[in-house]
Amino acid sequence: MSTVFISYDREDSDFAELVQAKLHRADHTTFMDLEILNAGDDWRDKIDLTLRACQVLIVIMTPEAAASHYVAYEWAFALGAGVKVIPLELRTTELHPRLVVLQRILFTDKARPWQKLLEEVQKAPDLTLKDTVWVAETAPPVVKKAVGALDSLDPDEQKRAVVSLAQMNHPSAYDALIAALQHPAKNVRVTAAFEAALARVEDPRILVVLLEAVRDNWNAEHISHYTTRLNFEDIAVNIGPAAVPILIGALSDGDSDVRRSAVNALGEIGDVAVIPDLIQALNDQAYGVRFAAIFALKEIGGPAAIPGFIQALRDSDREIRLQAISALANIDDPIASASLRDVLEDPIEDVRCAAAKALGKLKDKSALPELLKHLREDPRAAVRGDAASAIGQIGDSTAVPDLLDALKSQSWYVRRAAVVALGQIGDPVAITELRGSLADDDADVRCGAGEALILLKDETSVSKIADAVIRSGRRDSSISVVRALEEMGEAAVPALAEILAKNPSLGTETAEVLKRVGSKEALDAVRKWEFQP
Repeated sequence: MSTVFISYDREDSDFAELVQAKLHRADHTTFMDLEILNAGDDWRDKIDLTLRACQVLIVIMTPEAAASHYVAYEWAFALGAGVKVIPLELRTTELHPRLVVLQRILFTDKARPWQKLLEEVQKAPDLTLKDTVWVAETAPPVVKKAVGALDSLDPDEQKRAVVSLAQMNHPSAYDALIAALQHPAKNVRVTAAFEAALARVEDPRILVVLLEAVRDNWNAEHISHYTTRLNFEDIAVNIGPAAVPILIGALSDGDSDVRRSAVNALGEIGDVAVIPDLIQALNDQAYGVRFAAIFALKEIGGPAAIPGFIQALRDSDREIRLQAISALANIDDPIASASLRDVLEDPIEDVRCAAAKALGKLKDKSALPELLKHLREDPRAAVRGDAASAIGQIGDSTAVPDLLDALKSQSWYVRRAAVVALGQIGDPVAITELRGSLADDDADVRCGAGEALILLKDETSVSKIADAVIRSGRRDSSISVVRALEEMGEAAVPALAEILAKNPSLGTETAEVLKRVGSKEALDAVRKWEFQP
């Protein structure tokens, strides 16, 4: 006897039940969609698996059935799966060209040919169905059993079969697990993808399945068991370069979370060839995707990524511009420097600050005119100060007059940056003004001036430097000066000894410096400090 699937439109359900009754009396097994589908089922999966178990599909054709996407799906899948399709024309209908070529049975008259229908069903071959997933004849029985269960109509049994295959240490089980990634049932495909990922299998088809599940927002409860241990990005990175084509395809996905995850994974994989695709992702409407793209480009880095960073400098989002500046600060390239100079005119203060710092890090002398302009004219003290710091890193003595003028600024931040910059440039012309800054109202400026004078090897200012440290009240700045004094060697010992005696909070650091100087006077000062009551 045959197994028969009855396909019909809801308008014709009464007639479909009559067909079913006639088939049952002839000892045929039947399936109808309402009998096999439960709430929450993926109807395509259930229909696909059921049709694969049938020898015959009877499609009850009416104008309503011809217009039904569900009916069309069922007969089309059956034809593709090699199932015999019998069109039963209940009402006069214009059939699809693919059905026209099949022998149909007309039920449009009052005299209905039931016997003819039963004879056509009876002619269907009595097939011994093969499993969807191929398994070798030499495979262990337990593997064959699990492979057979993949075609079960019970989703839980399918999942158990996949997990069982993943846990078996046998080549045929591994092959079956990988083959299950292309199983017609999504339940099987998704479970196989996660189990293969847990096993660190490096097969890009895993990503294809997971993307399918994410796009369909499929059965979150089913995959929740895995999400604490796995995520899409980690799986892609584990697969490595073989995952790149799939990830590039995912950059055009309709789900911004999928696009963002694909960008993150491409950055971690680090293939220079994907830079053009990441640059294109900088045009994405979703902020999260653009932000991920700039980080991915930073991870890959190098001159090839410069066009992307330059594009990001024009992004409407401040944080993305800041990330682009940070990236360009690590690329010694004339184009990168020129782009950073342009950013000095950005309307946002901290973006201008970041550009100034980047130019200082690159020691770009061509940026000196723009940096001096901002040192003199920028309305924000933070930008003027960072411009001064950058000028110091560049180290051009032509900037000394402007830096000396900056010592008169109302902002301690600008004055502090100027004294440090003067020390870095190392022009003795600045010594007199720097000595004056040792009496500045701000402790950080005083300490900065002390460090600058140490760099200029101004031994005559050592005692005043010590006094600036003792009066500082700023521990970090003071320690920096103490450590710098070591460069002056024996000449700094009296100052260090005074600091040791008068500023207990700096005792440990100062004693360490004196020990490294190592002279008798230095060690005596340390012993005196160590044994004081």
